[in-house]
Amino acid sequence: MRIVSVHMSVIRIAAVVIRNAGGDILSVRKRGTVAFMLPGGKLEAGETGRQTAVREISEELGVDLDPELLVPLGRFGAPAANEAGCSVDCDVFLYPSPLDQLPEVRAEIEEARFFRADSVDPVLAPLSRDVVFPAVPRFPDGAVPEPGHRDGVGISDAVRGNSRHVYGPSSNDSITGRGVVPEV
Repeated sequence: MRIVSVHMSVIRIAAVVIRNAGGDILSVRKRGTVAFMLPGGKLEAGETGRQTAVREISEELGVDLDPELLVPLGRFGAPAANEAGCSVDCDVFLYPSPLDQLPEVRAEIEEARFFRADSVDPVLAPLSRDVVFPAVPRFPDGAVPEPGHRDGVGISDAVRGNSRHVYGPSSNDSITGRGVVPEV
């Protein structure tokens, strides 16, 4: 019997859950691909997940997010949608202000679309469809709590209600929860 070792490359990224007033989640598709994913991108050297998310969304959608308003949801992993043999390790943030309309796509983004938070559409990337969408707290009118809102009806309680738990922030601007990629 021959044992073959398979090494999967890990792509370090950051993304943001941005909703419309109905609670639908903004997703984008890069030029030349079929999968829709959360807006965001790859971390550059020395960048935090929060910095990456703000930079990428500004470059790709022309939306300037206030980094102080980003609420950490977790650090999650899944198979990469567009890179065979790779997985993604992603800091995911929630943005509390809903969008009134789809943003104009720029750079390598070909298309932007809103998906229902309970969507299992096969065009969604595995990270979105199988991991992040189910972890997104369900709040009325697409709202998310303000930064720092953790107790009472905050993110932790809403996520626990979806059989998930979010732990406190770590020193590198991401949070780790059960079933997600551990920090190294």
